[in-house]
Amino acid sequence: MATISIQMAFFIAFEQIVESESDSMFKAFEHEFNKLARGTISLPIDIQGTRYYRGRQAMREAIDMLKQVMKERRASSAKHDDMLYYLMNDDSGSCNLNDEEIIDQIITILYSGYEMVSTMLMMAIKYLNDHPRALQVIRDKSLECHNYCFLFGEGSRLCPGKKWGIVKISMFLHYFSTRYRWEEVGKSEIHKFPRVEAPNGLHDRVSNCDWGIK
Repeated sequence: MATISIQMAFFIAFEQIVESESDSMFKAFEHEFNKLARGTISLPIDIQGTRYYRGRQAMREAIDMLKQVMKERRASSAKHDDMLYYLMNDDSGSCNLNDEEIIDQIITILYSGYEMVSTMLMMAIKYLNDHPRALQVIRDKSLECHNYCFLFGEGSRLCPGKKWGIVKISMFLHYFSTRYRWEEVGKSEIHKFPRVEAPNGLHDRVSNCDWGIK
């Protein structure tokens, strides 16, 4: 479930940024971005074969993919309803960014919620599995109030991606809790220090279950 939650959270974010190209380039971009993310939490040893080196290589690959998308869009008159389109076509002048700055914004947005959102999704699914009454409240209320139960930093560490993270978590939990039933398989080990993680994964048996909530 930990791996799936990472993939789901990342795809939701990626689709909001490059909606029309997301299906065709997602797998390749995700592959490079995973290496990029691992490189950011490794020792900064820039020698071939290290995580840091592979992360730097992956960053260049990810940037090249985004540049190609931007090049193809400029050669076309098609309009798109996604973040990249509005960053590239800001008529108001309030967001006058060059290509390098646009790509930097995209990488930052994707990275800001990469681990935090997926970890919170994993723990939310485990909590709801362990507390069926809370799960029923979500199904009954369809996330009317649950969106604001998640904290993304506080005080001087306020997270700039808070609202973006809330949207992703809310979308995932809404569809997952109202369309599926799940039960934990085996005993999952959760580490809370120095970071929240399930070293052996969180394994759940998932089945379709239409609760009639749209």
